[in-house]
Amino acid sequence: MTAGRPRLFRLDTRLTPARFAGIAALVFLGLLLLWAAVTLTGLVRPLFLPSPVQVANRLWLLAQSGQLWDDAAISIYRILVGFLLATVVAVPIGVLIGRYHVWEALVEPVVDFVRYMPVVAFVPLTILWTGTGDTQKFLIIFIGQCYDRELLPIADLIHDAGGWPAPLTIIAVAATFYWAATRATAPRSGRSSRRAR
Repeated sequence: MTAGRPRLFRLDTRLTPARFAGIAALVFLGLLLLWAAVTLTGLVRPLFLPSPVQVANRLWLLAQSGQLWDDAAISIYRILVGFLLATVVAVPIGVLIGRYHVWEALVEPVVDFVRYMPVVAFVPLTILWTGTGDTQKFLIIFIGQCYDRELLPIADLIHDAGGWPAPLTIIAVAATFYWAATRATAPRSGRSSRRAR
């Protein structure tokens, strides 16, 4: 049934890294051209959607004045501190959950109850708790990263490795791996089957 289809659209087609990058680049180029067409033809007012040229000019001015770099430095600082706090908390607890069922029973029900709440729902609460300073930003990043992107994946990593003990080497490797994780965590359907076993 797939003989007449182009090779790229067959179910069994594997893309090389270069071809994958090329397709992704074409998608971004297409979006950029669509953005330019919509704004330059006047379909959308600049007040609501500036053109790519306007955005590039504004970025250039901000870079020349130094404001862009100052703002970027503050954002990077807040992100790094939030990631560090999430890693310090999530890695040891994730290792314990993956290694010991009693820790899984203690921690996972609470985590499963909280993890589906959107992070933005905590913004008003964190402002009430800590104000609007850097601590509130650290807390929001911590909440967004700690559970789905670090704690539960690390628990699965340790469990799937065959129930290793929890030496410092495992903690270091897990922390390094998940420090770089920025994508959404894949569904963990294996966790329910793990309990069934």
